[in-house]
Amino acid sequence: MPLTETTHKKALDFLKVINIANEIIINSKLVDEETKDAYKEHDIWNINTINDLITKKNLSSAALKSLIDSYFIFWNESAGTDIEEFWDRLQKNSLDFVRKDPLQFALKKDRFRNVHQAMSVRKNWERLKDSLLLKNRLSEMNIQKIDQIVKQDEFKRVELLKKCLAKKRIPQSQYLKFGDSMGYLAHCQLFEKYFNKTEYYELHKVWQNFESK
Repeated sequence: MPLTETTHKKALDFLKVINIANEIIINSKLVDEETKDAYKEHDIWNINTINDLITKKNLSSAALKSLIDSYFIFWNESAGTDIEEFWDRLQKNSLDFVRKDPLQFALKKDRFRNVHQAMSVRKNWERLKDSLLLKNRLSEMNIQKIDQIVKQDEFKRVELLKKCLAKKRIPQSQYLKFGDSMGYLAHCQLFEKYFNKTEYYELHKVWQNFESK
């Protein structure tokens, strides 16, 4: 399919997006070097792929949309100061790409869309809620509301784990939520806040015993 003018412009805008994202990741104080290297390799692949397709004039709008959707998963599913900077810079550069904001979803639904968004927000929330970029786009009331949603989400996950630990079993209907909650506490480094070492190992034993049935 020949390369249309609209698709060509969108592809060039996407290349600008990748360069902005790359700058943010490389300069980030929150991303480790191994992750930075992985992002850099992925960005190089995307840039080379798009430039090659543009040169050959063989880039359809559907193919470009697929590349864009895949690339934006991280920037749409995560929360943090780097994420806020990314979207702020896209807006300032008049780069028209749709944001699927986990925080706006939480404000509308009083919950997070999934455990991955919940983990991302919880892990970065203390730093994020004081960010000027966040304060520029959300009211103080909305920031306080998200703060409560974060706390309630954490409480419910801990409560579930404690109930299962006390009963030494996981109800069939709660198995997926149990696994999500274990991953949540591990990712956010919250186990020590709520459980001692013995309880931690007991939780894993309860989990393993369920899986072996």
